[in-house]
Amino acid sequence: MGGFNSARYLSLTHWQAERVKAHWQATGQSTVIVQDGASFHRSKVVQACWQHWQAMGLYIFYLPPYSPQMNRLEDEWLQLKRHQLCSQLFEHEYD
Repeated sequence: MGGFNSARYLSLTHWQAERVKAHWQATGQSTVIVQDGASFHRSKVVQACWQHWQAMGLYIFYLPPYSPQMNRLEDEWLQLKRHQLCSQLFEHEYD
């Protein structure tokens, strides 16, 4: 199928925006998409479409670049580093 890039993202988001526009015109409700900061999400070609999509009732928001409070695994890793691995030296990188 190939990778995902700005062109595929634009195609998908334009399709979504058309559906959102119909919903927005019928109900007055906007649609919000929350995404990560992938390069194709923020490319210049994509940024050029933001105002057009907003006029159709589609708003795009981004997660912060580093948000450990939104990832429960980060809490576990913090506890492991503080309590299990604290002040330990290892002879091999695999240890």
